[in-house]
Amino acid sequence: MINKFETTTDFPIKKIINDEVLIEYSNLREIVQGGPEIGNLTINGNKVSNEFFGGPYLYDKDYLYIPKYSKRFFNVGFLLCKINFKNLKINIISEQKNLFYLYKLEDGKIYYYEDVAKKKYDCIKINE
Repeated sequence: MINKFETTTDFPIKKIINDEVLIEYSNLREIVQGGPEIGNLTINGNKVSNEFFGGPYLYDKDYLYIPKYSKRFFNVGFLLCKINFKNLKINIISEQKNLFYLYKLEDGKIYYYEDVAKKKYDCIKINE
């Protein structure tokens, strides 16, 4: 799946994927003015955790790939997560970055930008 039109500040708050999974954000807020938006996440009406997630996200048949906001002492950024649709188990699949602007899921890799201007590009291999 390729994500061409969604951005870190403009992504669907509510969307049905795979004709059976409802993804919803609530309590959306900007991290800083003009910066990425984050919010609580529910899948099929079940709250994933009390943490905040950003957008845009990517998905395949069984998993949602989404940036999770991480705020620790003097360290703020995002971790890329893999969330199982069935049991809502969250697996962290990356190191922390300032931003994960997810672009596409292809050939077992997630491609993303590390900046809003789309100048720094990288990928992460997904372990299935």
